[in-house]
Amino acid sequence: MLTLTMIRRSMFGVFYIMTEGGEVTSASALDYLWTIFLLWVDLGQVLRVMTSRVYGWSDDTSSLIEKFDIVFLLSQVMETIMTRAVFFCLATFVVLVALGDTFYVAKLFSAGHVQQLWPVKLLKILVASLVTVLFSTMIKFVLIPIECLADGPNAFNELFEGEGAGCTPWHFPQIVLSLPALLVAAAYMLFALMTSLMVFSISPMSQKPMAQSTGMVEQLWLATKIAATVLVYLAQYITPVAVCIFLLIFICYTLMWHVRALPFHNTIINHVRGGVYATIVWLALSSTIVASRYGEDGAQDQATQWILTSLLPAAFVVGVVIVRIQFITIERHLVVLRLQFEASNGVMKEGVLQDTTSRFGRAASTPGSGVFSLSNKRAVISVGGGTSVTR
Repeated sequence: MLTLTMIRRSMFGVFYIMTEGGEVTSASALDYLWTIFLLWVDLGQVLRVMTSRVYGWSDDTSSLIEKFDIVFLLSQVMETIMTRAVFFCLATFVVLVALGDTFYVAKLFSAGHVQQLWPVKLLKILVASLVTVLFSTMIKFVLIPIECLADGPNAFNELFEGEGAGCTPWHFPQIVLSLPALLVAAAYMLFALMTSLMVFSISPMSQKPMAQSTGMVEQLWLATKIAATVLVYLAQYITPVAVCIFLLIFICYTLMWHVRALPFHNTIINHVRGGVYATIVWLALSSTIVASRYGEDGAQDQATQWILTSLLPAAFVVGVVIVRIQFITIERHLVVLRLQFEASNGVMKEGVLQDTTSRFGRAASTPGSGVFSLSNKRAVISVGGGTSVTR
């Protein structure tokens, strides 16, 4: 019988095989630039989703933010040569291939047949694209049959009922597509959540730009993207303000965990991700303000919206500063711990520490030897007659 423990072990084995041999000990500047570009692509999709007209954002504001979503711009170009029904079919097909390939690789791992490399390589490509960079857009493509609920196009209803049809995704025959779309979307979100939790790097020395020590923060970020993408369809039932407040709390929690864990091996990526999370925090707060003002009389205050969106770059800078402060705090704590360790072992860079008081109290020595004092997080080191102060 298939148990949860067996599933967990199989999934861990799948992603161990997928990442085996992929760790690197160095990365070029081009690798980091490409990674930051992908983070920008990911951020642009979330910005577009969270400035939906459902939350009271005006057409002018939404249209401006949409220009920062590269994937959306490319899809707009592609819509000139194919219908949204084709987008739905392609997205559903790719998601089903990813799910099927995952089960196939898990079966190979369970049977000990890991020599077949093409399923693993295919899964690696699908995970890199579907779970990280293209998630927000792909989930919206899969949910195209019900997108009219989020003030989107009404392509499928018009396909069945003709021009000017109402938004009725739960009526027959539209429900024949709507329900399978929901099932595929649910399976896709579960797949993405399980995958994101396992994105941590097995090697602590890995220098890949996105190498990280834990997948928990990445999973929280993905859950935030899921909430931002899916809850917009429920806003008409639970009010836009309630959705925005929930998103605000969720992204604040994600930012808090990122600052606490600093999961990425690379300092630059930690700072950039902190800026990304802080930007979404501000946007969620702005959406809450816009939704509450829009709910009063149905009017849209365009001046307020321009002010709120113009502060998005400042929010990014604030996030970077918050992460930087955390780094400085950790460095100071490490300095204090090192001095405490050296004091307790009676070792300094030059000379031997003569501890005349307590383990962490004041210490004295003869001239030319090390002197250590720790009081109120203040360390005084005197080596060879010179004195330096470290806070």
